[in-house]
Amino acid sequence: MGIRLHEKLWFDVGVMPSYIGFESWYGRDCSNLTRSLLAENSPYFFTGGKFTFNPNPKWEIQLWLTNGWQNIVRDEENKSLGIGGGIKFIPTEDFTINYSNYFGNENPNPVRLNRFFNNFYAMYEKNQWTAILGADYGIQQTLRDGCDSRVWLIASLKRELGNKFELAGRAEFYSDPNAIILSEGIKVSGFSANMDYSISKAALLRVKARKFISPDAIFSLPDAGFSQRNFALTGSLAVWF
Repeated sequence: MGIRLHEKLWFDVGVMPSYIGFESWYGRDCSNLTRSLLAENSPYFFTGGKFTFNPNPKWEIQLWLTNGWQNIVRDEENKSLGIGGGIKFIPTEDFTINYSNYFGNENPNPVRLNRFFNNFYAMYEKNQWTAILGADYGIQQTLRDGCDSRVWLIASLKRELGNKFELAGRAEFYSDPNAIILSEGIKVSGFSANMDYSISKAALLRVKARKFISPDAIFSLPDAGFSQRNFALTGSLAVWF
């Protein structure tokens, strides 16, 4: 639900798409068939309220108060709220720069472990090309009276080939060795390429090849072994009305 408080100020409340990152929760709106590790391990949505201020067409400023890191409601043992903000700058119609952050307690009471998550991306769209560079930087308190910090990186490039075909590639790096975000520690690099074919205005066929490489043998094999590499070929047919 949205309320217009002023000509340049809006207030929205409810379950809303995440303001962190550039990838949509609608797969067909993303350059790549599968979401990046950065996007998969940051919120798809937030529940709460946000103020949006547009001082002019080049700037958008948001302030969020939420139920935490991708929570519909907070756990009974952790009623802490999350706060966040975002600044988007569009200097030209082809170029977008965005910064957003989140701060909140992600641990049940009485122990409080604060998380401060930062996301930055720059997007350039010109003619048939789309190029994106992104980085996440997260800090979280640990039970050892210290802090754990991590950096995640991504680069994506897309090229339209006429009205029907698109090619896209992506390189990414994700590191969470102490399992702050994930349930198990991980350090991995990923590379992928996909081709899209627009069947019609309401149907999209996509094929993608994706490879992960890790310094540790973390990928399971059919014979119960483990490997440092993983390869997958994925396809999808999306239809919308």
